[in-house]
Amino acid sequence: MALTGACKTDVETNPITTSTTTSSTSSTGGGGTAGSGGDTGGTGGTGAVGGGGTGGTPEPSGTDTCPGDPYVLNGPTSYFLTGDTTLGVDDYQSFCGNATGPDMVYALDVQTAGTLKLSVSSTSSLDPVLYIQQGTCGDAASSIWCADFNFPASPTTESIATAVTPGTYYVVVDGSAASGGTYTLNVNFTAAACGDSVVNVSEECDDGNALANDGCANCSLETGQFEDCANPEVAPVSANTPIFLHGWTTANLDDLSGSTDCVNSPAEGCGSNDRVVLVMPADSGTLTATIGMDKFNIDNVCATSPYPDPILDPACWDRVLYAYQGPNPATCGGPGYITLGAGVNLGDPVTISFPVVAGSSYFIVVDGYYGNDPPGYESGEYWLHLNLQ
Repeated sequence: MALTGACKTDVETNPITTSTTTSSTSSTGGGGTAGSGGDTGGTGGTGAVGGGGTGGTPEPSGTDTCPGDPYVLNGPTSYFLTGDTTLGVDDYQSFCGNATGPDMVYALDVQTAGTLKLSVSSTSSLDPVLYIQQGTCGDAASSIWCADFNFPASPTTESIATAVTPGTYYVVVDGSAASGGTYTLNVNFTAAACGDSVVNVSEECDDGNALANDGCANCSLETGQFEDCANPEVAPVSANTPIFLHGWTTANLDDLSGSTDCVNSPAEGCGSNDRVVLVMPADSGTLTATIGMDKFNIDNVCATSPYPDPILDPACWDRVLYAYQGPNPATCGGPGYITLGAGVNLGDPVTISFPVVAGSSYFIVVDGYYGNDPPGYESGEYWLHLNLQ
């Protein structure tokens, strides 16, 4: 299966500041005038203090061309930056999206290893594309991350989270489909920590939680998690209530396949790690299971991967789904499946659908494809979406 699918040496901190002005205080009051034939008048009172000045407007950040607006990241640091891509032109591209709008560039001088999280959002006509380059600023081939997603809660927000080491990282805020406008860019740099959803040095995985039994706990891969039909993950489902299950197959064993003889009759699932779900429907209908989409079941995780090579993304791998009648584990495995689905191309999402009866049970096997997949492409992280209609 085939996958389809210059530098600035003088860098300084440049936080956005707000200008303020303050009125000067008024002078002390003058002495009273001596009365005719009377005593001299008393001393006058102190004048009132002048009011505060009006707050200034943040200066737009970013530069139209490389090497970019410089910011230093050394220890926990956050910047809240505003910008407007229409102040520039379309200079640069990356490997994701249709970044044909005008763009703005930032140069982040990272001085210690840690976790870098970037988020750009817009309430203007800008549909943002966000990417990071390292090496040659402005060179699309130097892009190491690129985000152009479609999250339903924030369709005009793009985010990147990555581990970084000391060096200069060029961040570009671009526009999809020639769009442009104002935006805010949040830059957050912290020390590496388990649970920050970024795989850093000494971590095998980091799915943003410390939950056990999902295949990644405390940033270490778990072995033997729901990997056979005798010990499945249980998923009650009901009509018109879609759910999703999150997990990893990476550290499991190859227990099941769509064949009884992987040596002489290899089939989908032979030689790949697997994980089993026992589905118990509360209603009769048609059950649809999908894998290869993101948590929101909106985007193909391989097609929208922020990695320059999707094979580096632990959520992008060559998947297969197949289902068996339950509840007897002896009926699970081999060619006696109800249905089996695999992608046409390497990394394609996979969907299977089959009729179910209320009160019955069914095994769904999350597995990897067989054959000449690249190493590491036969297992990984997934979101299994279940929808009973």
